[in-house]
Amino acid sequence: MIYINQDVTVTTTMGSTYFVSARNRSIQLSRIIDGVSNDILKDECGRSVYLRNVEGIDLLGNTVQANIFSVNPEYYGYNGVHNTGHHIIGLASNTDPQIEVSTVPGVMEEDATSMPLQCCQGFGFYSILYARTLFVCHQHLDHQEFEYEIKIQKDEYAHEINTATVRLFLGPKHDLNGRLYNVEEQRDLMFIMDTFTISLKMGINIVRRKSTETQLTIDYSTSLVILRLPNESSMPFCGCGWPQHLLIPKGTKEGLEMYLFAMITNDDESSKYPDARPMNYPFDRRLYAAQKEDDGLEQVVRNVPNMAITQVKILHSEEFRDEFEVS
Repeated sequence: MIYINQDVTVTTTMGSTYFVSARNRSIQLSRIIDGVSNDILKDECGRSVYLRNVEGIDLLGNTVQANIFSVNPEYYGYNGVHNTGHHIIGLASNTDPQIEVSTVPGVMEEDATSMPLQCCQGFGFYSILYARTLFVCHQHLDHQEFEYEIKIQKDEYAHEINTATVRLFLGPKHDLNGRLYNVEEQRDLMFIMDTFTISLKMGINIVRRKSTETQLTIDYSTSLVILRLPNESSMPFCGCGWPQHLLIPKGTKEGLEMYLFAMITNDDESSKYPDARPMNYPFDRRLYAAQKEDDGLEQVVRNVPNMAITQVKILHSEEFRDEFEVS
C-alpha cells in the first residue's frame, strides 16, 4: 500500500530511480493549475515566464511532464505531475510496501504487465498431447508500408544552407458533407506524420523517406518475455510513441481523400532538441493574419515556396494477411 503522504524512492526493473511523493505532487499540481489560470509560470529565479506566446505550449508541456526543459523543476517537480502520476498509480497495487526488492513495472508504466499468472488447476487433460506448438493470433488494423518522394530545389542564393528539416502532415480534405475545410478549420485537424533532417546540394534534390523510418511511432507491442529482458541500450526503455500500424487513419472502399502537406525549414532554427519550433508547427496558430476567411490550404501553400501539398486517397479493404511464418 502507498499512503497518501508516504514518500518512497523506487528503483524499477528498467533501471530508473525516482522519488515519489503523493503530497508533493498535489502541491505541484496546484501550482501548475494556478500558472495556467494566470498564463504565467515562475522560473528558478522567480521571474515570470509568460505562456501567451509562440513557445507557451512547449514551456507548459515541458514543465508538466517534466523533462530537462522544465522552467522550474524544483518548484513544479523534477519528475513532473504527469510522470509522477503514472508512478503513484503504478505503485498503488504494489505488494512490496517497504520497497525491499525491485518490482515489475505496473500497468500504468507498461500495460503488458497486467496479465495475471495462471494457476495449474484445471490444466490436466493428459490423454491428449499436442504434436506441435500452439500459436494464438488476433486481428488488428494495419497498412501497407509506403514511401514519400519529395523534390526540393536549392537555388544559388541559398548556398550557405546545407541542411534542412522536413515536416510532413496529413489531414482531411473535406467534412462529412463534402464541404472543403478552410484553413482555420483544417489546421486543427492536421496531424504530423514525420519530421527529419536532410542534407541539401545545389540544384534539384530528390528525397525519399519510408513510412517506417519515422521517429514518432513505435513498433507493434512485443511480448512480456521480451520486455523483461535486460536492456542493452544505455537509455532506459521508452514506450512512448504512436503505434506504427495506426500511422494513417482507416480509409474507405471508395478512398478517403486527404491532404499530404510538406514544409521545409532551416535546420539551424530547428537544431534544438527535440525541436526549436512550437508543437504542431506551422499549424499551431493561423498561418496568415491577412488570409481570407474561405481560403483553403491549397490557396495558402501556393504563396509559400517552401511548402507543398498534394491530394492522396486512403483505401480500406477487408483483407487479412498472415505476416508470420509458423514452424
